[in-house]
Amino acid sequence: MGFITLLVLQNQRGLWETDEGRYTAVALQMLDSGDYLHPHLDQDTPHFSKPPLTYWAIAASVAVFGRQEWAARLPNTLAFILTLFLVYQLGKRFLPDNPWLVPLLYGTSVLPVGGASVITTDTILTSWETLGMYGLIMAMDALPGQRRLWRYLGWLGFGLAFFTKGPPGLLPLIGLLIFSLWNGGLRGFRQHFSWGSMLLFLMISLSWFVAVIAGNPDLLHYFFADELVNRVASNKFHRNPGWLGLYRVFLPAIVLGCFPWAWLVVGQRITRLIGKPRRNIAVDAPINDRLQRDNRLLLCWLLVPLVVFAMAQSRLLLYLLPSSVPATLLVARSLRPGTLQTKAGKILLGLWLMVLVAGLLVVANRVSERDDRLFASKIMALPLQDGKIPRQLVFIEYPPSRGLPFYLQTKVLSVPVEALSKNQPRAYARLLHLLKNSSSSLWFTTDSLAGWAFLQMVVDLGYQPSKLGSYYRFSIYQLKR
Repeated sequence: MGFITLLVLQNQRGLWETDEGRYTAVALQMLDSGDYLHPHLDQDTPHFSKPPLTYWAIAASVAVFGRQEWAARLPNTLAFILTLFLVYQLGKRFLPDNPWLVPLLYGTSVLPVGGASVITTDTILTSWETLGMYGLIMAMDALPGQRRLWRYLGWLGFGLAFFTKGPPGLLPLIGLLIFSLWNGGLRGFRQHFSWGSMLLFLMISLSWFVAVIAGNPDLLHYFFADELVNRVASNKFHRNPGWLGLYRVFLPAIVLGCFPWAWLVVGQRITRLIGKPRRNIAVDAPINDRLQRDNRLLLCWLLVPLVVFAMAQSRLLLYLLPSSVPATLLVARSLRPGTLQTKAGKILLGLWLMVLVAGLLVVANRVSERDDRLFASKIMALPLQDGKIPRQLVFIEYPPSRGLPFYLQTKVLSVPVEALSKNQPRAYARLLHLLKNSSSSLWFTTDSLAGWAFLQMVVDLGYQPSKLGSYYRFSIYQLKR
């Protein structure tokens, strides 16, 4: 399924706003400027909301393979395939009789496959978190001589997870530590730590943060206040806060997270309840204890991130993507043995694969105003002066489409509404500077008060706005003296 995702999806759809446009814009800005330490959306707009690992991966892929959608999504595809390999290895630990079942279920579930086709940090984060959990879980069962290497692997994974998305990358680790305290007390808790592994983790996870804070101490407050406290405790980011937001995010996650396999398990349980009672199969006490302990571990891995995101006021569906791994392991352990090896099971799997691929193709070919490839094609079809795309695309008030430079190899700039007032001298001066180069710019406005105010302002300054066309909410102008 990893290769199907790569071949079928990754070049079928243009970059969509806002996430895909934003991540590729930062990666392209790194390639253009040569500054890989300080993420920027454009030359004037710093963007420190995430550590740079995802941007680096996209930039490296585009530098090697060119400006192709599949190249921008290649890091996601590779991370998805890595996760499939890791869940297979975890399947050997938690489902030793049928380890192949875990990657099969994960690779055909809606949320993991859908997430792998969207450029965000979440699929990459999932692979690193899974690597971290795999290493530390294997260290728990390893012989003393091998335990250190497994522990290093686990902390390497969590270091990379932190370097991908910051503190959220450690949520599964918290679940594992809670389980270890519950199951083995302080001794169980301490087994996960060593000086060497912690040093490795700190070097990977904190080196970038230390470097950028040393150059700009104000970033310490930004990382702590905005990216940690405000995302958890406030609705500043307007990402599904409150009870309604909880419903909007968690209901699709519950329905789609391991769809259809979790619902197949539910159906089997209901059938068992209403059917003839079955004779209980005796299980040796040590085996039963191991089964119960493993279930507790997987539940801690699953529930801790879910509880944290339920409490947080900044929520998106893909934030829950990493929880699909423990959920899939639990589903695989709960599925009736041999379900997918029967004739009916194979038919069900084949039909579902066709439905899944067809659904993904429908989504990929859906016409949407968020599609930057479509937006770029509309711009290229405009009656432009000299038939050339201007060097700058300037958006008034409304957030710009950050994916346009990927297609047009031009700059995208944003002018806030405050720039239309002389009471904001710095913003106003920047707008005047942009107007001096108006002949090499396209201007995008909306039918809003700010849009009308901008048009009146440029007329008062002696410019003649010429409307070239429109795209959804945007009217597109060139300015002439």
